[in-house]
Amino acid sequence: MKVYLANIRLKEVGTDVLITAYEPIMINPLSESASAVGAGLAIPATQSGFMPMVEIFKLAVTNFKVNEWGLFSPSV
Repeated sequence: MKVYLANIRLKEVGTDVLITAYEPIMINPLSESASAVGAGLAIPATQSGFMPMVEIFKLAVTNFKVNEWGLFSPSV
């Protein structure tokens, strides 16, 4: 499994946001996913007509923005 991880520090509110994405390389026959997509080597996204996970992850990280900063303020 490939794991993509980005930790974004929000200095303004003293916290971090963690963005993660997982991409299977091989699907174990005992996995619940095997019944849906089959066991063995995972088919690359581009061969299946989908955007590769690395590109999706880049989009998520580069387009990340906080719309409601009030979510980080302590409740009174």
